[in-house]
Amino acid sequence: MEKRRVFQFALAAVMAALAGVLDAFTSIRIGTHIKFTLYGLPLLFTGIMYGPFIGFLAGLVAGIIAQLFSPYGLTLTTPIWVIAPVLWGGISGFISYLLKHKYTLPNIIVMVVVPSILATSMNSLAIYLDALIMKYPSQQTWISILIRLGTASVLSIFYIAILYVCCNRLKGILWTSSKKEK
Repeated sequence: MEKRRVFQFALAAVMAALAGVLDAFTSIRIGTHIKFTLYGLPLLFTGIMYGPFIGFLAGLVAGIIAQLFSPYGLTLTTPIWVIAPVLWGGISGFISYLLKHKYTLPNIIVMVVVPSILATSMNSLAIYLDALIMKYPSQQTWISILIRLGTASVLSIFYIAILYVCCNRLKGILWTSSKKEK
């Protein structure tokens, strides 16, 4: 049991670091608040394969690191920005647990779409609150939020395809939460 827990904590740290690297090197920005990125992929994978606690932990570490290294730094909305990656990891893990780690296509769709909508909504709330604090034009903010929901939909399709293949191929060889203790 002890080796398994150490492995899972190490994996959460590696996946959080991978999320940061993917965010830094694979992001395509459109304007100030819209981007296509693979940031959520390792967090979703961690939650789906290792459950809500390890997914939550990976998301928390990734969110804090992302905020510390963002161009905006720590702000009043930092806790809200950190919640989004926590939702990707934790909610995907909780749904995977509820669905008994069955990686069928409909299950993967639910495991990706629900946390992605919640994470995007949380980030959109942070953008809205930042706009209120900084007194940005509200029409521009709402258009930005609607476009973000669209980009989240496109990214969800990509995430579903990758995770469906990866989770099914790796479930037998990784030390996952779906394996029984010996």
